[in-house]
Amino acid sequence: MAPVTDFAVKDPYTYLNGFRSYHQTEAVPGANPIAINSPQKPPFGLRTERISNSSFVTPTRESNLQTWLYRVTTSLQAGEFTPLDETSESANPPVPTRLTPNSYLWPKIPVEDGANWTQQKLLGRNGDPQQKSGSAFWVFGITEDMPAQVAFSSLDGEALIVPQSGALDIQTELGKLLVRQNEIAVIPRGVRYRVTLRDGRPARGYVFELFEGHFQLPVLGTIGSTGLANVRDFQIPVACFDGEIVGDGAGGQIAKAASSGDWTIVSRLNGQLWACAQDHTPFDVVAWHGTCYPYKYDLARFCVLGNTLFDH
Repeated sequence: MAPVTDFAVKDPYTYLNGFRSYHQTEAVPGANPIAINSPQKPPFGLRTERISNSSFVTPTRESNLQTWLYRVTTSLQAGEFTPLDETSESANPPVPTRLTPNSYLWPKIPVEDGANWTQQKLLGRNGDPQQKSGSAFWVFGITEDMPAQVAFSSLDGEALIVPQSGALDIQTELGKLLVRQNEIAVIPRGVRYRVTLRDGRPARGYVFELFEGHFQLPVLGTIGSTGLANVRDFQIPVACFDGEIVGDGAGGQIAKAASSGDWTIVSRLNGQLWACAQDHTPFDVVAWHGTCYPYKYDLARFCVLGNTLFDH
């Protein structure tokens, strides 16, 4: 029997496979340009953007994390960000002004009615996101979908999402993932996404936000050539966009985003929430290729030290 979780909630989405592999995917055949990353006229009238999660002059190919996006409307076409007046203090935590050597215990954090993904609570933090050093632990307990036409992103770090219960239906700019109990998911810094609940069932869990660098698989060393989390077991979403391909009136075709009205983009920067408005969906990426993308992993596929479960 294959070492995978027998999930009660089935996954309707299609995925690519391979941790840190170079992937390319397109919702419409031909949307990824050939050879040229930034052509003057991309296919289907698309706009070219790039997600870069590493230095432009990073010393090795392996550490170069970037992805080219081909989307209907540039993400720069948006209003100015302003501080979001979130009523929950823990969603906009104050900067600590004094430290104490006393011991503390965390109380049980309840799942509150009416809570959605943007109302995560800060459990603890070390380092400083402005210095790209350290990390933060957030907890989420949500009973509702994110409001319609609202998307979220963290500008502080890469987010490792660990559901304890429930299932998270996550739509990202690069595609869709269903993340269930016994799975983990990672969303890169700056990637916009929205979270809804599968079948309306509440969900709770943790988010570990890494300010510095990226999550990596450890060197196997004396374990051997296989073991722990295998590269091929990581699942990456395929391109999917809210829109369609229509005629351009001149015998060609262009990509057109769905007319969904105004959107609100909520972003976390230095632990604080900000929001801006834009008149188009952020989920209009028709094709992408690169090494920086969301992914998920089924923990049942993990092979413990020494390959004692399988492959020994």
